[in-house]
Amino acid sequence: MGGNISVVSEEGKGSIFTFNVAVKEGKPEVVSAMSDKHVISIDNPRKTYRILVVDDKKENMKLTVIFLQRAGFETNEAFNGKEAIAKFEQWSPHLILMDMRMPVMDGFEATNIIKATEKGKNTPIIALTASQFESEDTKTLTLDIQGSIRKPFLESELFDTIGKVLGLDYKYEKEKEITPRSGYLINPETLDDAISKLPTELMTQILNAVEAADFNLLTDLIKTITSGNQELGYYLMTLVHNYNYSLLAQIFIKNRDNE
Repeated sequence: MGGNISVVSEEGKGSIFTFNVAVKEGKPEVVSAMSDKHVISIDNPRKTYRILVVDDKKENMKLTVIFLQRAGFETNEAFNGKEAIAKFEQWSPHLILMDMRMPVMDGFEATNIIKATEKGKNTPIIALTASQFESEDTKTLTLDIQGSIRKPFLESELFDTIGKVLGLDYKYEKEKEITPRSGYLINPETLDDAISKLPTELMTQILNAVEAADFNLLTDLIKTITSGNQELGYYLMTLVHNYNYSLLAQIFIKNRDNE
């Protein structure tokens, strides 16, 4: 990106990392309208599709299963590679979502064992990989898999990948247009006044979601604001859809600390 990075460290105290990159300041008025649409079902399903979800993290598993069941998929769960092999043999899924990093037996070994069977050759596997591990991505390329999704992933990424692998189309909920509102862009005092009226607990929940970069949780929290102040909710949703988490944090920290 044409920049540089430096570090200054002091033993026992910590380190300060500094970086510079050349970027141009964006203009709020050119932000296009965005949509917040969710899959509600498979479009004209030919059968009930069974998906085996393999993940050792219960929180990740729960969220993925909720997405899939809501769309009409039948699901089964495994928390390590050995369980995945057993469920694959017993349940014969149409597709497997395979986490790569797990205890007992990881997804790499489990995938190789499944793909070595006659039934496994015809069962598509989508790898769930941790984006911070480059070695994991390289290793994944050696597998006989039909798709790959980096974690944490968005709902749209999950369904898009499954749709391509299984040849499916979806029905979506009625699209909601999220349009930036200029009032809060022009007058920061109006924004501060609106934010200051929100419950402190809600501000804290939003800041925690920003820190975790949890897109789905942020969307749900801001929807609760939209019901009471549509203009404010639309503006904050615009920031979320643009992944402008730094500005979100700045807005809520300033107003929460002023209470």
